[in-house]
Amino acid sequence: SSLTRCAWGWFSMQTEYTPSSPSTPTPTNQKIADIVFLVDGSFNLGKANFHEVMEFIKTLLEDFGSDTDDLRIGLAQFTTDVTDAFFLNTYKNREDIGQAIVQTEYKGGNRINTGAAIRHVQQRHFVKEKGSRKDEGIPQILMIVTGGVSSDDGETAALGLKNSGVRIYTIGLGNKINEAELNKLASEPVTAHRTRNVQGLSELTEPLLITLEDEMQKQVCTDKAESGEYFFRKCST
Repeated sequence: SSLTRCAWGWFSMQTEYTPSSPSTPTPTNQKIADIVFLVDGSFNLGKANFHEVMEFIKTLLEDFGSDTDDLRIGLAQFTTDVTDAFFLNTYKNREDIGQAIVQTEYKGGNRINTGAAIRHVQQRHFVKEKGSRKDEGIPQILMIVTGGVSSDDGETAALGLKNSGVRIYTIGLGNKINEAELNKLASEPVTAHRTRNVQGLSELTEPLLITLEDEMQKQVCTDKAESGEYFFRKCST
């Protein structure tokens, strides 16, 4: 699929678009996003599958991003509570992020509280103090990987997070998941994915990359700036 070519500038409702700083060109085809992974650490996946999921996440990010991109990554695992692995502002380069992902230790547990976990990442990860750039209009993405059904109300928590401006992806792994729950947690059907086993994760890579790239192409026109103008990103393929 085609990559995005973006130019940043100021847009007034009364005037045409003009670059704000012609002498300072913006890197083209640069991906900018804050992405948090929330992974089921219970017996739903098991230790071996959990580490396979970590390898999948590492590979997905290697395929999606490059050294010229501006991606911030966070990671947490959940059972009945949440263990934070690292935050959006913990690591600055791809090598450190990849190493931290594969070194994440499996927690284990009998149940998952997906709703509580979603509220946790909303309060602890998607905040400015932990590296979130939501206030700057940077795309915010949560990717949930689960192997079972939540013991609490995940849908209400997901709705609250989505209403705050975060896009939610879901990946269901194995035969214990509830597809209807996956769809309700996800922002839309195209961001809900399912595979029967860890071997099937590789088949999800391409559709996930395509959908993530689409996120980068969306225009951001929400933040009001000085003098009644709006900061935005103009994209063309």
